Amino acid sequence: MAGPNEQRIYSLDVLRGCAALITLLWHYQHFFYMNEGHLAANFKVDSQPLYSIFSLFYLHGHRRVDVFFVLSGFIMFDVYLRRIGSGEVGLRKFSLLRVSRLYPLHLLTLALVAVMQSVSYAADAHHIVYQFNDLKHFLLQLCMASDWGFQSGFSFNGPVWSVSVEVLLYASFFAFAALSPADVWIRAVLACSIALACYAFGAQFLSDMVAHALVCFYCGGLACLAYQWLRTNAAAMPFGAGLAGLVGVLSLAYYVRNFAAVSEAPILGAIVFPCFVLNLALLQTQLPSMGRTLGQFGDVTYALLLVHFPIQLAVLLYCKVEHVVIDFTAPLALVGFAAVSIATAFAAHYLFELPCQRWLRSSLVTQAPRSVPVHTEIPAGVIDEGWLVRGRA
Repeated sequence: MAGPNEQRIYSLDVLRGCAALITLLWHYQHFFYMNEGHLAANFKVDSQPLYSIFSLFYLHGHRRVDVFFVLSGFIMFDVYLRRIGSGEVGLRKFSLLRVSRLYPLHLLTLALVAVMQSVSYAADAHHIVYQFNDLKHFLLQLCMASDWGFQSGFSFNGPVWSVSVEVLLYASFFAFAALSPADVWIRAVLACSIALACYAFGAQFLSDMVAHALVCFYCGGLACLAYQWLRTNAAAMPFGAGLAGLVGVLSLAYYVRNFAAVSEAPILGAIVFPCFVLNLALLQTQLPSMGRTLGQFGDVTYALLLVHFPIQLAVLLYCKVEHVVIDFTAPLALVGFAAVSIATAFAAHYLFELPCQRWLRSSLVTQAPRSVPVHTEIPAGVIDEGWLVRGRA
């Protein structure tokens, strides 16, 4: 990721890739679901492969979504806040950039899941894992509104719920960027106020998922504002990094010590993860090449999020139709699932996502010079012309 006049923050790409891998572990339990859409009565979480190594992620992997929302806030503030505020990027252009980034693969995986769930229902009148696969929920998915509060439950490609929520976050962010004053301190106060308001009152007007996502998103934005200010005030950087590290560690210790009482509080997404992301970004300024080798994996996290459940669905559908029994507790099953998911994500990203984005952006956003390759380390500002910076825009 690269903001105005800044290098790409490879370490955050690595973090996003790690969060995506945790998604695979958290959703591995799908293999143990019954036809009715719930885990088998005899399911034991510690029966999952390599539990002694991955128990933290099998038990608490759902918290990785906070990382995605925090990173999303950081990225949006870093890449688009100034450009939207100055009028360089308007609503139409911003919307087209977001749609071209998210919609093609979402549409493809939605169609694949709809077909497979139809086959499943035809086989024994049951869907697999996610049960609300009717016309209403298909239309909600089609509009990327599957989890705005109109749903009866998770449907079709269920993991896309976080992307659906992201659409609302983008709408909120554009209004924030377009209407807030340019002063960094005022923007920080406004972002903090929005996060606090969403925490205190969001659940009364929004779904719990949306309210929580907004808290994480704007706390990620606050981390970005702190990062940008510290970059221009180098003398304060060591103090800022130390303070963020201390606050993050103390907050994590409090969360762990009082887990039973505060497990649903947004301590991780509002404090711990933003502090960690801020320090990673600041460390990148001192070590510009840190994470560069692994950073490419961050590019395929969206594809990995969208393709891993269709892969699970295909395996479970095959087992149902062909009456095949697979031992999903075996380590080889986990390794095979992860390998196929990652390979498919890379193929989907480079063979489908990028070509679709390139075509949509060149057709609908603006005509950019065709001599500029998509994966060049593009200077700041070119992203304003609709070019994809390593899958980041």
